[in-house]
Amino acid sequence: MADDQPAMIDLLTRLIRIPSLGGRAEEVAIRAVPADWSTAEGFVVDHWRLPMDELTGHPDFPGSEVDRDEAWGVVGRLPGTGDDRH
Repeated sequence: MADDQPAMIDLLTRLIRIPSLGGRAEEVAIRAVPADWSTAEGFVVDHWRLPMDELTGHPDFPGSEVDRDEAWGVVGRLPGTGDDRH
């Protein structure tokens, strides 16, 4: 994984080629690339739809550069070992 430089370059190249301009459908779709890669590398992946109405309606919301109807969070983690793994 970490020492597979050609695979990392391939992943970055695929990400760069996606025209993920703010507020467009590709911005949402791009999350699938690192999520799929992470899953293939043995990560446990979680992704969730962000509650845009709740977030943008919050008094501390800082604003955004474009309007968005949809946004997602994605995180990957390697499973731990031992008795206290989470």
